Amino acid sequence: MIWSLVAPYVYGKENLLNYWLKGGFPDSLLASTDKLSLKWRKDFIYTFLNRDILQLKLNISSQTLEKLWLLCAHNHGTLLNYSNLSKQIGINRRTVVRYFEILESTYMIRKLQPYSKNLKSRIIKTPKIYIRDTGILHSLLNISDGHELLANEKTGESWEGMVIENLIEEFDDFEHCFYRTTNNAEIDFIMYNKSITIAVECKSSSKPSVTRGFWSALETINPDHIYIAAPVEAPYPFHGNEKIKVGSLKYVIDDIKKVLNQSSNNKKTDSTIIELLKKQ
Repeated sequence: MIWSLVAPYVYGKENLLNYWLKGGFPDSLLASTDKLSLKWRKDFIYTFLNRDILQLKLNISSQTLEKLWLLCAHNHGTLLNYSNLSKQIGINRRTVVRYFEILESTYMIRKLQPYSKNLKSRIIKTPKIYIRDTGILHSLLNISDGHELLANEKTGESWEGMVIENLIEEFDDFEHCFYRTTNNAEIDFIMYNKSITIAVECKSSSKPSVTRGFWSALETINPDHIYIAAPVEAPYPFHGNEKIKVGSLKYVIDDIKKVLNQSSNNKKTDSTIIELLKKQ
């Protein structure tokens, strides 16, 4: 369940951390303690592997599927490499692809495709992988509370996955991708259609910073609107640059909606003017 749906019930900075830690499944999110939430998620994973998947009669090994799921969790936010997964599990590449597709079709994992819109630069062409629900991700990684989450080496990728999943679900009529080149120019998330391109960098720090690769990617893509999604109390322009807005997940979603609404209104106005001119 995405943040905008649960925000009225768990609004505020501390509760965003709670949502980030526990994920969007209601029984996990609304559990009275972190321990009970983790137990529910562990039970969910066990039931998924040992009952739900078996009921689909796909003729697969639940133990092997669990290994792949765990590896996907440890590779969350990184480039998908079927060959490496195959070597680590000890099964052939074709089987890895099949099992991966099962996890993808059951909404457990997501592939984010690379950006390729009219560009001829040295773009990475491999998709990235994410566990779609951060609560499930943290359960697979044995992260049990907020302190462990913020101290974990996967904190940044976990935050990135949560932001991206919410943006994709909120704006599902856009194309979604990431941008990365072999020269380390990179932006975590891009959404675009025929009329607008929006770039979002994801930073788990309340004092976000960016690399040279971020600026290089912006020069190439030239997005119409740029955001840095970070756990901050109030939005502000990044280094005084009014075009780059730093804000919370809720702010980024709300501001994108406002931008799209203004764009829609402008199109309607333009259409009205054209029709009036035709009648003259």
